[in-house]
Amino acid sequence: MIEVIVLACSLVQGAQCKEFTLYFNTFAKYGTVNEEVVAEAPVTPLTCTRYGQMAISQWVASNSNWSLQKWHCNKTAKQAKA
Repeated sequence: MIEVIVLACSLVQGAQCKEFTLYFNTFAKYGTVNEEVVAEAPVTPLTCTRYGQMAISQWVASNSNWSLQKWHCNKTAKQAKA
């Protein structure tokens, strides 16, 4: 599993910054037409980098009290040990 680590700072509580983790399942679904999935690909660091931006933009839209500072893709701890 791949995770996206987001560093965001609170717009309400001054300079308080925090890391948030977004997870991708085994397969990333993208390329939808009328909400039907037309393509699937294994989640790799490359697909995370490419399609993680969409997940981050959804996170930013639903967390308006936080300001995105930076983000990166990472293997989960379980996958990194394998």
